[in-house]
Amino acid sequence: SGAGPFLVSGTNTAGEVAIVQSAASTVTISNLVLATSDLAPYAVRASGSPRLLLAGANELTATAAAAVDVPDGIQLSIDCAEGCADASLTAVGGTKAAAIGGGPQKPQGMINIYGGRIVATGGESAAAIGSGGYAYAATSVVGEVCIYGGYVTASAGSGAAALGGGYDSIFGDVEIHGGTVDAGGAEDRENDIGNGWHVGGRTVRICGGSVLARAAKINLSPTDGRHVAVWCVTVEGLEGLVSLEGLGGYGTNDLYPVDGKVYLWLPNGEYRFFVRSAEGVGCYEAVV
Repeated sequence: SGAGPFLVSGTNTAGEVAIVQSAASTVTISNLVLATSDLAPYAVRASGSPRLLLAGANELTATAAAAVDVPDGIQLSIDCAEGCADASLTAVGGTKAAAIGGGPQKPQGMINIYGGRIVATGGESAAAIGSGGYAYAATSVVGEVCIYGGYVTASAGSGAAALGGGYDSIFGDVEIHGGTVDAGGAEDRENDIGNGWHVGGRTVRICGGSVLARAAKINLSPTDGRHVAVWCVTVEGLEGLVSLEGLGGYGTNDLYPVDGKVYLWLPNGEYRFFVRSAEGVGCYEAVV
């Protein structure tokens, strides 16, 4: 509960051991493995701007709660610790609970992701990153999901979007400014990004990054930072970290190919840009 910073590591999968971040501090988890039943393994209850930093390989799993519980009215920023660019977090939400975000029947707070390799799996009826299932209670402080960097793999529970809303749940906007996102619903009929079943869409903005929507379903239809509709442009045959030149203000940090491809989202127009990867430098032209 103090100002910190704090470093937490260790393993406990046999009891209700949980971490509660109750102050606007910086907590680094390093090779931390926790599995819980009723409690969230990592719960944020701090006002202000708390930070969660990743070092090593971390695993947080819950049976009946969010793995990283960020309730409405709370915000959390996630990044890799200095010198730990390959740090990871595997988060698995419990029944009706997001992996990162809202617990059962709870919307999420503000979630900002700046770095790290994050694999998030929502519980039944819940988003991977976003709202828990059946979070339909009215609230004016439901937060957004904003991704600025890192490599995020998100898989939703039945009836939910991977990023955004759970089944029959309110949720905040989704914004992607950079990084690599691989998002998929539980089935092809569900949205990859946006709203879950039975709830209208909120804004989805893609201003950068490589964003793969596994079922090609984003609702509402995505726009850029100027509220102009964007469409997917696929660049193939790439390996390793990718850098781009020639796309103006489009966010290009932490771009990694998924199955050899990066997925850019651009407004209507004609484009000529350069792509550098382990395969070399190539010049590409696209008409959207």
